[in-house]
This record gives sequence, C-alpha cells and structure tokens, in this order.
Amino acid sequence: MSPQLASNFQLRAGTFVGDGTGVLHVGPGQQAVVQHADDLEFLVDVVVYENGTLFLPKSFTCVDITITVKGTLGAHNLTVGDGCKVYLGPTGTIRSTEFTGDPGIYRFDRLTVAADGEVTHLPGADPTEQNLTVIVSWNKG
Repeated sequence: MSPQLASNFQLRAGTFVGDGTGVLHVGPGQQAVVQHADDLEFLVDVVVYENGTLFLPKSFTCVDITITVKGTLGAHNLTVGDGCKVYLGPTGTIRSTEFTGDPGIYRFDRLTVAADGEVTHLPGADPTEQNLTVIVSWNKG
C-alpha cells in the first residue's frame, strides 16, 4: 500500500513475509488487517501514517522489525521482542474494542518489552516536544 493512494483502501492478509528490506506503508484512509495466527512471525517493517490504521491480532509479538505509529494501531496485548522497535508519534493512538484514544495516548491491555526490544518516540524527534502517554491496563486474574 502506498500513502499516495487517493481513495480509501483496505488490505487483509493471513501472512506477511519479508527479508528485512521492505516496508508496508499504511497511508491516510487506509487499513491493514493482520489476521494470522498469534504464533506466526510477522516479517515486515510497518509505517502507519496519520489517519491510517494497522489492526493486529489480539496478542501480537514483533521480533526484528520496526513499527512506526503516526496513525492508529489496533492492538491489545503487544510483546515487543528481540530487535523489535516500536516508535510512537504524537499524532498516533490505540484503538481497541473498549478504547479509542486521543492523539498521543497509547493504551494497551498488556505491553511487554523483552530484552533488546524498544518502545520510544519517533526517531529524530525531540522527546521534550512530543506529548506521549502510554497506559498499560493489565489486570492479573
């Protein structure tokens, strides 16, 4: 998908594979829905632009990829594994069945950052100029 498309576009796929050189761009008005089993690998870097949406499975683990969020991320339980980098922007947010946040507010049911995983602000941005809030509402039960 390309952010230059002039109309809305939705992509649903059961498998995303790559060699680490490609990037899936989800532009304004576009949706990408990842529908693979929770235990399959997702091998593609992703950039979600403002007003674009990436829906992930209820439980999702990323390894050795980069996810850049300037739009909406549909995520509940996110594990940021080895070599995965998740960049959050001030125009992005989380969308779940219970919550759609305001820009810059990221609310996860569960967020796990493993060794060598990273969740941070957009690269090259001054963190003091970005107003980001990350809320994790994990109830052990």
